[in-house]
Amino acid sequence: LRRLARLVEGYLQENEAMGLFGPDRFLLLIPEISAPEAQQRLERLISRVGQQSFAHDGGESHVKLSVGFVTRPGRDVASREQFITQAETALYRARRRGGEQVVGAD
Repeated sequence: LRRLARLVEGYLQENEAMGLFGPDRFLLLIPEISAPEAQQRLERLISRVGQQSFAHDGGESHVKLSVGFVTRPGRDVASREQFITQAETALYRARRRGGEQVVGAD
């Protein structure tokens, strides 16, 4: 998980941030980005992670990254919690669709 975190963190730009959000989830804050730009950047991140192998239990494994995201422009978001809930809902849709994909909030 630490190596994955470093990989994701190295992908971020100077004004962006990442934090662990639960046992198997990261929360990325990427200000001033449109939904199409977010989609493209996150798809590149999934590809980068998928190309890496990670040591695990004496062997190597690959990580399938699923991403749910939400952008603020044009959204009626009453609270930070609602914003996160929308992103989590998109994440669960990505996982249900088989993972290794990016899904934006409706």
